[in-house]
Amino acid sequence: MCWAPEDPATLLLAIIESGFADRPAAPLRAEFPTALAYLEQIGALKPSSTLWTVWCTACDKDHDATVELDLTGKARHFCPEAGWVDDNDEDLASLRLDREWLLDWLERTFSVMPPRRRRMLLSDRIWHIGEAVLGRTSVTVIFARSFIRRSELYAAIMQVPPTEVGVVLSTAAEVAADFLAVYGYYAVNLDQILLPKTDGLVIDQGRFAGLIRAFARKTRPTARRGGRHSEAPLIVEVFQARRTRGAPYSSKSAEANEIISEWADHHPDFDPPGHSTIRKQLPNPGL
Repeated sequence: MCWAPEDPATLLLAIIESGFADRPAAPLRAEFPTALAYLEQIGALKPSSTLWTVWCTACDKDHDATVELDLTGKARHFCPEAGWVDDNDEDLASLRLDREWLLDWLERTFSVMPPRRRRMLLSDRIWHIGEAVLGRTSVTVIFARSFIRRSELYAAIMQVPPTEVGVVLSTAAEVAADFLAVYGYYAVNLDQILLPKTDGLVIDQGRFAGLIRAFARKTRPTARRGGRHSEAPLIVEVFQARRTRGAPYSSKSAEANEIISEWADHHPDFDPPGHSTIRKQLPNPGL
């Protein structure tokens, strides 16, 4: 997505990426008047606390300044070049991204089915949004904000095995896509599917549906015994079953041997993959 100053979508993605902290309203209103007004109107951004540190606009030094109250209670800050500078209510206003609005918007936008039981998987970073159906494909939707370490992502997705196709919606520029695919999840950056429009937030449903169809083809086994099939999800299923019952995991090689020995119990219609193929799909012990 190309950056468009008056496009609410690109502004929203930038704000989501930076998090839920208070941010000064005045510079945002000056730089993105139309887009910001729209995000405030729909409830994405809400007024927050009064600022006690402001960005000085009385000089060209681009410095922060601490707000003080004079004897009459009027707010002001000191600039080394301009002296005392009065601050009005607009200068001291801040906005914050509303967390509940964001999660509600994701539920509505991606048609999450009731009952809606979203939950946080990593504090203010990763959420399970819920389950959706697109065509004939069940989709498990996870949202990850900003950059996530691989170990954190692994811990999160292990809590929510995908029903069929798992999707990690993200604002990060880079997501460990190959790593996710081992566990039945696929990364979709929101800027791939959020259309740049000046009159609202619109998902390119056709593009999203196309991505889901492509993911489903990678996930579903495509042949019976003796034919080629998608082995990674089947390997992960056995691996997860062993973790659920508390089987030890000391090395990839030993785990691959155990998976081969148990394969027929889990997937009697498929021949077991080779030892090296299984090892390639396993995370490092202790991750």
